[in-house]
Amino acid sequence: MRMLITGTPGTGKSSVAKEICRRKGWPLLSLREIAEKHKCIIRKEGKERIVDVQKLKKAALRELKGKKNAVVEGHLGCEFSLPVDFVFVLRAHPSELRKRMRKRRYPARKIEENLMAEMLDYCSQVSARHYHVPILEADTTKRTAGQTAARLLSYLEKKVKKLDKVDWSPELRKKTLRNIRIASL
Repeated sequence: MRMLITGTPGTGKSSVAKEICRRKGWPLLSLREIAEKHKCIIRKEGKERIVDVQKLKKAALRELKGKKNAVVEGHLGCEFSLPVDFVFVLRAHPSELRKRMRKRRYPARKIEENLMAEMLDYCSQVSARHYHVPILEADTTKRTAGQTAARLLSYLEKKVKKLDKVDWSPELRKKTLRNIRIASL
């Protein structure tokens, strides 16, 4: 079984993917590591890396070739199609994401960009354009990586029939109203 774990930065993709691979004995394909190994990074801007997405896709396909079971992990995984059986989009409440990104010392601009992507459901929406396999969301806000990994595996083993339905649009409305109020002052 092959799966993609994607989501905005700070949702727990790397930790959850590592935990699933540890439990199942499957290889982990980190898109970040693949991008570095195959020189897909066009340039660096501070901590940010600008990636040639088509080159990354080709490199990921080469890395995935011949692997019956694998976990592909990375936020750019939603930007192109890979031969996987499931796509898991990890989600987290914007206030929790803000805390996680601040802890990682993300620049304020990058935090706001990622929070907006999360509130707009970016990774799920883009995944739906590129993948024709089940795309499932899991809310990591109050779950550890181990709990989230167990939940995803329970779904795959048909122990649970569905995962989470995540909708941060109320948070987006609040943010929009705050911005309107500030602009009208």
